[in-house]
Amino acid sequence: MKKIISGLTALLTVSALSLTAAANVRIEPKYPMHGNKCGMVTVVPDVERDIHVVIVQNTIDGDYKYYDEIIPADAQDRVSEFALEGKDDVLYTITIGVPKYKGTQQYEEYTDKFGVPDTDEMTDSDIAGYNFTFNVGKNETEEIASQITRKGEADSEKIVQTETALLFPVLEAIKGDVNNDGKVNVRDAAAIASGIVKGIELPPYGDFNGDGKVNIRDAAAIASSITKK
Repeated sequence: MKKIISGLTALLTVSALSLTAAANVRIEPKYPMHGNKCGMVTVVPDVERDIHVVIVQNTIDGDYKYYDEIIPADAQDRVSEFALEGKDDVLYTITIGVPKYKGTQQYEEYTDKFGVPDTDEMTDSDIAGYNFTFNVGKNETEEIASQITRKGEADSEKIVQTETALLFPVLEAIKGDVNNDGKVNVRDAAAIASGIVKGIELPPYGDFNGDGKVNIRDAAAIASSITKK
C-alpha cells in the first residue's frame, strides 16, 4: 500500500464537520508501523454517554489493536478521528460500545469489519484515502440498530466515504435504582428483596449484576457495592 498523505490532509482541512483528532489516542507499541496512512475512522457521538471505541487490524500474522479509547460524555468536542495504517489489503474490526444505563461501564456493543484495499496500483488521481464514519445515536427500542447511509462514495477530494448510523438503547434510569430516587443504595436492595417475596414484577434496570435477570443476586450485588465504597 502506498502512502496516502495528501488525501488525508485534504480530508482534515475540508471536512464540513470541523473534525478534531482524539487527544487521548494511544497506539500499542508492538503493532506494525508501516507509515502507510490509508484512511480514517470518524466517530460522531449524539448520545450523552461515554463511548468505547476499539479498532483492531486483522492480519495473517495476528491481530493488532490500534485503539482502545473512551470518548467521555462530558468532553467539549466529542467527534473523534482514528487514523488507519496498513500494508497490502487490510481488514479491520471495530467495536463501539455505549452504556445502556447511567453510571455504568457495562456496554451494549456493536462490532463490524471493514476492509481497505491495497492502493499500490492507484494514483492520487484515482483515490486519496478512505473514511469510515459512525454516527452514534439513541434508539427508542431495546435493540442496537445499524444502517449504512453512504457506501463507498468518493467525495470531491477523492476520499471514499462510508457512513453508518448506529442507534443504541439508552435508558435514563440508573442501573439498580429500582425505587427511582436517583441513587443506588440499600433501599434498592431492600426493594428488590421485597418485590421478589411479594411477587411484584421488577423493572429491567434492577438487573444490577448484568446477568439478564432481576433476582436476589442483584440485591446482594447492590449491598456488596455499598460496603466497598
